[in-house]
Amino acid sequence: LPELDACRYDTSGCSDVQRGDTCTVGCQEDILLVGSVTTWRCPADKSLPASFIGQYPRCVREGCPSTAEDDLPEGYTLLEDGSYACAFGYSGSPVAKCSH
Repeated sequence: LPELDACRYDTSGCSDVQRGDTCTVGCQEDILLVGSVTTWRCPADKSLPASFIGQYPRCVREGCPSTAEDDLPEGYTLLEDGSYACAFGYSGSPVAKCSH
């Protein structure tokens, strides 16, 4: 699997996947899944690298900023994996302040 945040994503079903197989990636138990788990696959074609192909599920800690693009503070943008980045024209390291 690609480098995933093990605190956020549950990849336990992907540990013994062979070429041509698929597995599901979800969220860790204490993380809110927005939408559904995603299916990743390992290409059967041996001419391709043995790496997984798939989309990240949207996994959000409750109490964190909204995952809706329109609800983000100015200067932030939401990435496909549910993490944040600085919007165009902004620089630095975006920080999500969460409360439990």
